[in-house]
Amino acid sequence: YFKVPRKNIFAGVKWLKHGGWWPDQQIRLINKKYFISWPKRIHSTPVINGSIGYLKNSLVHYFHGDLSGMVKKTAIFEDIESDLLFHAKRSSGTGIFFRKFFAELYRRLLKNLGFLDGPFGIIESIYQAFSKTITYLFLYEKHVKKGRTI
Repeated sequence: YFKVPRKNIFAGVKWLKHGGWWPDQQIRLINKKYFISWPKRIHSTPVINGSIGYLKNSLVHYFHGDLSGMVKKTAIFEDIESDLLFHAKRSSGTGIFFRKFFAELYRRLLKNLGFLDGPFGIIESIYQAFSKTITYLFLYEKHVKKGRTI
């Protein structure tokens, strides 16, 4: 199988080179005889036997067409992610909401220099922190609905 660098283009106009978005290596071109499984429905890496090859040329990925689309997609993806966390018996609560938000914001915006991509890098850094928080808000809601002690 091969890893391909993915060039993420935000809203069709800005290539994000910072914030952890470049080179964003993605596994592609998998020989099916070495493929074992894809462990999660979203945001996971396939389990594969065999050696890794690396491709030089990048795959262009246009993401986040507009804010409305971003929010709709986040609601769907983060609900799925929260289901996975719920079944893994992960906890949630107000302290976790803040920790997840600020940790993701710090990682994207400061540690990985997302601010160097200008307004789009700042927006995406904030948005990723928001998305992470939404996951844990959904998880909290699932705990409350099931009567679990948090």
